[in-house]
Amino acid sequence: AFICSRKNVFKGRLAHLFTLHRASFSSVFMRAETRPEPIVKTDEARILQRPWATFPFPKTAELQMPVYDFVSGEYSGENVSLDHKYFNLPLRRDIIHNIFDYHRKFGWRTFKTTLTKGTTAGSGVKPFPQKGRGKARQGNKRSPLLIGGAKAHGKVPRDFTIELNRKYKLLGLKTMLSTCLFENKLIFIQNESIEFPKTKILDGIVRNFKGSKLLFVTSVNPCENFKLAVQNIFNVKALTAGEFNVKDAVKHDFVIFTKEGLEQLELILDNTEQDYYRMGNAPREPLPYDELLGRQVGKKPDYFELAKKEVETLGIDPSQDVEIYSKSLQGYLEKAEQYETERKKIQDSPDMLWVNKKEN
Repeated sequence: AFICSRKNVFKGRLAHLFTLHRASFSSVFMRAETRPEPIVKTDEARILQRPWATFPFPKTAELQMPVYDFVSGEYSGENVSLDHKYFNLPLRRDIIHNIFDYHRKFGWRTFKTTLTKGTTAGSGVKPFPQKGRGKARQGNKRSPLLIGGAKAHGKVPRDFTIELNRKYKLLGLKTMLSTCLFENKLIFIQNESIEFPKTKILDGIVRNFKGSKLLFVTSVNPCENFKLAVQNIFNVKALTAGEFNVKDAVKHDFVIFTKEGLEQLELILDNTEQDYYRMGNAPREPLPYDELLGRQVGKKPDYFELAKKEVETLGIDPSQDVEIYSKSLQGYLEKAEQYETERKKIQDSPDMLWVNKKEN
């Protein structure tokens, strides 16, 4: 891959695969009688000289890809027109490397602890005088050089998680899509639906890829039969549009998008960009992908309005005493009143009156 190593740069395996194995799989979707022409690419030598500023495709090029039928693998007569905003960014290897490292180390923590000089039990008394013995000096009996002493440079709990800016990670997703298109790793299918939830059916469809690692990107609500069938196939993984990430795209040989999965991924990227690049002080309005992914808009709740709604739903009369329904709080008011009466009795007792007069 262009991102991972320069040994397998620009081999064009996908076109060769379709020529040999047409039965497997020989932003705007359009009906077309013929397949689109191959996308014109920028010269490879020019990209390798200035990868941070060179676009992989000319700005005037039409990024059109054919759409195939999932079961038969034949051309469906539809083409997809890809957006330059997501599929024509400079191929920044440094960004992909940093984000891949971020995913690899995310949540990587160690908890093993050893006793150091500060935590080892032992006397702090100097074992022998500093001078006069002709031996190396010792400060205490917890030295790592002594038996029963501390561990020198011992293991401590560590968190290897790397922090990256969210705009940086968003740019990495777009760069990964551009890289996959440039390396002929993208395949587009109509849908992922199969008739029965059988691994044998799906294995027969992807068998002609001959051991290549496949990554399916489906809609947020994929076909249930496909979800069950894909679980037990080696080198095949399925993600939804909201789960697509750089690490899985780098590790797989081909990325297979469904029509709905591509539309939802572009919607998520577009709405995420609007969310990240808005004014920080301005209130955040709900975006279409909030409902798509089931996300809650992070607004501070109005507790007074919530209390009013709760009073209306429970039918509570504000003029009456509060009734506590929680088992853990049952009897709380009675105990509080009992403690208050006992406190008043003690405070009004003759002994306390004498103490109060003495203090005054």
